Amino acid sequence: MILESIYTNITNSFGSLWKYKERGETLEIITPFATTNNRFISVFITLRQDSYIISDGGWINNNEYETILLSEDPCFEKVYLHYLHSFNIRTTKGNDNGVIFFKSTNNEAMIASMVFDIANFASAIVSASTIEFGDKKEIETKEMFRKTATNFISEIVPPENLEVNGYLDDEGYIKINAIVKRGSNLTLVNYITGSNPHYFNNSINKSNMIFELAAKSRYKDNIKSNIVVIDDGATGYVKPKISTFLNHFLEHTSTQPVNWSARINLRNYLN
Repeated sequence: MILESIYTNITNSFGSLWKYKERGETLEIITPFATTNNRFISVFITLRQDSYIISDGGWINNNEYETILLSEDPCFEKVYLHYLHSFNIRTTKGNDNGVIFFKSTNNEAMIASMVFDIANFASAIVSASTIEFGDKKEIETKEMFRKTATNFISEIVPPENLEVNGYLDDEGYIKINAIVKRGSNLTLVNYITGSNPHYFNNSINKSNMIFELAAKSRYKDNIKSNIVVIDDGATGYVKPKISTFLNHFLEHTSTQPVNWSARINLRNYLN
């Protein structure tokens, strides 16, 4: 083959870039897959009973790549779901309630392929999360409040009863910030915030649509209550400019509002 020497050099160089670390019963594979903010992707392999778990180790969610997933941005959400489905990635919750992306197999011969899938997926969505799809201040406002509110709820609700950023449909349209499960009963919790009144009203309208769709979902008979956590400390919380949208939303969805400044009341609604 004319290009055999070049091919050999490439494969030798590529192979030398793969490193590993032993972390107790888990093997960390440091791959040559890089993100656009110059971080190399690690993939973790753990043997659980008779199954190999290949995952990102929770690193994406824990900001190990120095970026955060823009989970509230509709443009990023499309990119995220595309790669999630393309690579057949599954998700689960870690000990800190954060999302872990993984694949699993009983066939050792499939591990290499799954390592490639996880590495490609992680590189793609971490890189995508560095793109400014919209207003930077608005993105930061939403993401900060989402994390802060979720952390607070996690202190109230046991992890086995809490699902963060869960879906009530298979298509991924009805995404709830937090779902509290008590037996077959569900309490849906969504967040409202915004860096200015325009974005704040958009957040209200989005919650309104989500709760209306939830009332028509297959879980409609299991929904015990809807709660919306309102970021009344946000710069977009200007009562004269948001009250019309907020009042309409609360009246038409039978939703219990809880201002962030009075978040202690969430204990009464979620326990």
